Amino acid sequence: MEFVFPSNNYNYYPNTMIELCEYSYERIDDLDRAVEAIGLEVVWGPSYHGIDWRFSDSLMYIVLNRSTQEYTVVIRGTNPVSLESWLREDFAIGS
Repeated sequence: MEFVFPSNNYNYYPNTMIELCEYSYERIDDLDRAVEAIGLEVVWGPSYHGIDWRFSDSLMYIVLNRSTQEYTVVIRGTNPVSLESWLREDFAIGS
């Protein structure tokens, strides 16, 4: 397998990962459109644990860059606006 680095843009990976993580908190309603706007495609998800994605404990989705055949798994941890997420995921360690 050969490593292919996107042409002359060393910030592609960190900037893209930051955008994808941001989408997991703020753009779920239009996730497919947001991801397509940066040249990727949602191939699985989003899937979340909870009643509503805005207040869910966790969220996950997978995107594909068709030009490089690279998959990216995006996992959202604690949702800062979800009290249940804080109680069940962060403060219940060891119980």
